Amino acid sequence: MVIEMERRQLSWQRGRQLAEQLAQRRLSRGQAPSAIDPGRESQRRPPVFLMGFPRSGTTLLDTILRSHPAIDVAEEKPGIAALEIHLQETRGWSIEQFARLDEHDLQDLQQLYWQGMAPFWDSSQPVLIDKLPLHICAVPLIQAVFPDATFLLAIRNPRDTVLSCVQQTFAANDAMLHLRSLPEAARFYDRVMTAWLHVQRQLDPAVQVIRYEDLIADLPATIQPVLDRLNLPWDERLIAFQRTARDRDLINTPSAAQVVQPLYSSSINKWRRYRHYLEPCDRFLAAWLDHWGYGFE
Repeated sequence: MVIEMERRQLSWQRGRQLAEQLAQRRLSRGQAPSAIDPGRESQRRPPVFLMGFPRSGTTLLDTILRSHPAIDVAEEKPGIAALEIHLQETRGWSIEQFARLDEHDLQDLQQLYWQGMAPFWDSSQPVLIDKLPLHICAVPLIQAVFPDATFLLAIRNPRDTVLSCVQQTFAANDAMLHLRSLPEAARFYDRVMTAWLHVQRQLDPAVQVIRYEDLIADLPATIQPVLDRLNLPWDERLIAFQRTARDRDLINTPSAAQVVQPLYSSSINKWRRYRHYLEPCDRFLAAWLDHWGYGFE
């Protein structure tokens, strides 16, 4: 997950502004928050974006879903980042400049995205899932360029998520500097989810929330709504996802060792063993424990 933190912080700020602008445009025009006529979009199905806070189960979801014969997953590739860089270089990536983009500009951005992603997915499979956890911070841009995009949001108990982040050794990059201690990780979680909630309220994106704990308890029942949203039938290979994981050349995330194993529940409520150490995190996580339905205790 190679993300320059300075660019990501700008994306959050501009994303909030862009979400508000797109919502106003939708209200004024009585249509989806995009200047693109859906009838003139590419014949490809819009990409699906798998996102969530790090250590929330995105790699497990990735491996399960790519077991479906109609799905390919591009794991942490720079498709959306390339659009951000392009906008920065050509227009200064300002809200004012973005407002001037017309239908043809947005179609050009779609084409740029697909060109950038071409080396990373098998186009014979109709559904592309673009998996990058912190896409959660780029939803306004994504929805502006792909108004029919679907978002899959992986959620896990915030305490378990933060604890797992700190216990995990991540590759060194600027984004992961926020995961060096429990309070830092909790503050980062709060910041990311606050940005997401703002965007969700403004834009109401097509999002399917998948709770890690539900996935562990009942994989078929949890995955079926995802397939329904993607208009795909059930396939028994989804249950045999460990075979998919073993057959992959390389899994580029810290969860590589876990996803080749059968589902296990030992990572659920692991935070209880570290309750004392997590107490300083409560001021950042309490609201999210309630929001995601986990409860404070």
